[in-house]
Amino acid sequence: MGFYIHSCLKMKYKAKFSPSYLLCPETYLWVPIEQCLPKLDVSKYSRLCDDSAKVDAEAPSSNDHKLTYCLYSRQIVPYGILSARQGRRADQEEVKMYTDLIGCRLNQRLLMYREM
Repeated sequence: MGFYIHSCLKMKYKAKFSPSYLLCPETYLWVPIEQCLPKLDVSKYSRLCDDSAKVDAEAPSSNDHKLTYCLYSRQIVPYGILSARQGRRADQEEVKMYTDLIGCRLNQRLLMYREM
């Protein structure tokens, strides 16, 4: 079905195809579109999976941002070491948000470019 934007009238036809599933942005589980539509009518962003016990198994822990690998001066350095070496923690929230958005698996595979 490709991507689906609930508020776009031209894409409403996609919801009529069966079976159709949408990916929950918090648990990364596929949910039947019939269960998702009422939630999307209320809010543009919604947790689509009803089971509150379900969580993203690869969600980063509170210290994973320190393990984010950075490319700095042509070297690969974990952010925790780089921030301690530079004596700066001003961008800590930015790096934490980046880590939360990409998840654990990608965090181990990508390099974040930093100029400090």
